[in-house]
Amino acid sequence: MSTNTTYDKPKSSARPGESRSGGAPRGEASTASRIVKNPAHEHIAARAKAIWESKGCPSGQDEQIWCEAESQLRAELSNA
Repeated sequence: MSTNTTYDKPKSSARPGESRSGGAPRGEASTASRIVKNPAHEHIAARAKAIWESKGCPSGQDEQIWCEAESQLRAELSNA
């Protein structure tokens, strides 16, 4: 029998490097400022369509264009 450790519950509620009080480790930003902001599906779709059209509506590049749109939006959100 094998155990999938990927989904095992952590033994402590504290994240690595944090104290149990929930504060950020000394010299680091708070947890809230380290959260990666994810763009909404609708925003990615709209950006991907714009990129696809700007490239002349190529076929077979759906995934590449989607990833490009997602990357652009994440960069914009992290700079906001």
